[in-house]
Amino acid sequence: MKINNYYWIILVGLFLCIVNCVQAGGNETGLLPGMSKTSFEKILKRTSENIKKKRASADILQFYGNGQYEKITECRGKAVEYQREYGCFVKVGNCRKDGNIYTGMYSFVPRYSARSIPFAENGIDSLCPLFEKYDEYYYVSGNRKIFGFMRALEWWGPLFGDLVNYEFQQLSVNGETLTFQFETRDSCYPHKIPFYCAGILVLDRKTCELKKIDINQVEYYCCGQRGWKEMYLKEVPLDSRAVVEFSYDDKGECFIKSCVLESVWKDVPLEKWPFTNAPSRKEPGKNRLIEKEAFFCETCQRVSKNIQFEDLPPTLMYSVCNLQVEYVSDIFGPLPELLDVKQAFIDLSNDVNIHEQFRQMSNRSYYPEDFFFVLPWCMEADEALKDSFWENSLKINKMILLLFFK
Repeated sequence: MKINNYYWIILVGLFLCIVNCVQAGGNETGLLPGMSKTSFEKILKRTSENIKKKRASADILQFYGNGQYEKITECRGKAVEYQREYGCFVKVGNCRKDGNIYTGMYSFVPRYSARSIPFAENGIDSLCPLFEKYDEYYYVSGNRKIFGFMRALEWWGPLFGDLVNYEFQQLSVNGETLTFQFETRDSCYPHKIPFYCAGILVLDRKTCELKKIDINQVEYYCCGQRGWKEMYLKEVPLDSRAVVEFSYDDKGECFIKSCVLESVWKDVPLEKWPFTNAPSRKEPGKNRLIEKEAFFCETCQRVSKNIQFEDLPPTLMYSVCNLQVEYVSDIFGPLPELLDVKQAFIDLSNDVNIHEQFRQMSNRSYYPEDFFFVLPWCMEADEALKDSFWENSLKINKMILLLFFK
């Protein structure tokens, strides 16, 4: 018993020493023992400078690769729609030409898709129409927010934008990583930048490369909007959180390897809410709308100089949402699932099995053919222009798949 008590005394003493060290080095200053604030600021500056040094300077396509997109739409606690696509993406890299966030936007073109029947808010009736204006506001069932968020993060996010816009605090150091807490400064949002986020970021301890950003709160709805300072809302109807993982290519360019974005709608007015972030169902707060999206970059390669061309128009983001894409079960079987879909498949299989829905929705356009021309920000067009638009869109999509989908 004396030996056991002796060891207990030693263990308690060691524990108290550790607690005292952490309190002395971390609680009040946000620093760990042995690392000054100046030291970790230099590390963050180094990482940020390396990211910006490799930033694309020209608005020509520079990157492509195979990728996946996945979305679960929930209303009133149950899934009402599921979408999964496998295809390729193209982008110019983190370009900032002309101050336009849409220069460099991810353009994702699906080759295969697995889509459920889109159900209404009650989860029983088929959704019709798939987009509509109601009470001066809009819903668009297939709206994708994740690509706009990713582009905004590459523009204004921590380490990508100016470091002075953020408050950083070091959290931990271990054998492989450095972890920091961050938050956009109150003095900067929305007065200087249209992007707010808070969370933690993780760096590789040896290389100082960015590995992950875990965001527990983000507001990006003003990004890409003209007069965004006037669009700022004190009460935002959307709670968004995200987990983003990064990788680097052989030339040291940082790119998003994967992203999961969850958008939870609140029951507050949608006054001044931008159409580009329209909810997937009407009355999103009342119907407890939750949109879960995920993107995964399977490969990321540089476009050969002999086939580089100018950035694709923003309209492509909408035209690709309406492609007639086939469902092939053998394609999706080996691919990793990006979201937890078990409960969603149960919710959606009440009358028709989810896999039978995939087969029914194969090679079917998602929206009516005039979808693009009835959006609120589009000008009126004659029938000839409509026909040429879809014809040209299909040509571009086929060309992208032919050149870049491997």
